[in-house]
Formats: sequence, C-alpha cells, structure tokens
Amino acid sequence: SFMVGTWGRSELRCGLEMASALIFPSRSSGVSTLANGACEAAPMSTAVDYLRALTELHQQARKLIAAWDRIDVLLTPTLTYPAPKIGELGQDVNTASAEFLDWLSFTHPFNCTGQPAISLPLATSTAGLPIGIQLVGRPRDEYSILSLGAQLEAAVRPPAAVASSG
Repeated sequence: SFMVGTWGRSELRCGLEMASALIFPSRSSGVSTLANGACEAAPMSTAVDYLRALTELHQQARKLIAAWDRIDVLLTPTLTYPAPKIGELGQDVNTASAEFLDWLSFTHPFNCTGQPAISLPLATSTAGLPIGIQLVGRPRDEYSILSLGAQLEAAVRPPAAVASSG
C-alpha cells in the first residue's frame, strides 16, 4: 500500500519567480507580451543574478525532495483551476509571472526537482474541460506513479476529452 501525502499550494511554492524570469525565448513578431518583457529585461540580468536564482532553485528542490523520506506518492490537483482561454493569462507583464505560477502551483515545483509526475484527467468541469489529478513519485521511481496511475484510470474511467479521429 502507498502512503500518499497531500499538500496545499503554499507548501509547493518553489522559488521559481526569479528563475523563470531568466528563460528568454528568441524574439519574433508573434512573441507574447510576457516574452517581449523578458527579452527587454535580459540585459539587466547578470551572470551573478542567474547563479543566485539557480542556487535558490537547487536549495528549494533539495528541501522538497527531502519530504519523500516519509511518502511514496504525492497526490495534488494538476492545476489550480481549469485551463483559461488563450491569451487570458499574462496580459500584463508586471503580473504575468505571478499569474502563471499561481495557475501552475502544483506542477512547477516538480519541474524544479526533476521528480517523476503524471497528470490524469479524471473529471471534467461544467464547461467540459478536463480536470486532472497529479501523482508525484520519489526521485527515479517512475514505476510507482505509472502503476498507480493505470490503476486509477481503470477504476475511475476518465471521460473522453477528445474524440479520436482515424
């Protein structure tokens, strides 16, 4: 049997606000307001800023991974709310990072730690959008979350989100 831990959003914050500002996509005419703002801020970021952000990211990841001494699988919602319409998030460059981090509060910490995670669309919203749960495993333990995920999908029988063509 698995020991499953559940945490709220506040416990899952991972210090990505600084690090996420250091990811700069190349400029193009179709780049979002947020990406343009990041590109404009890039010259103000130094190597020291980058290393500080990376160090903070690694420290937070180590703290989060340390919790896996007590649990096998962490169960969380995948997102804090169903998917917004394209372009709804990130319109204001001053609040975009916070908006995205709030929406992705349950997934982004495990992008930092590199732990195996899986999202299962086990419900739908009243608008018909998928609502997922996320299973997060111990480092290098993909087997546990894939096995548990398959069992949950078989037991719950998730609604078909998209009709397959072919």
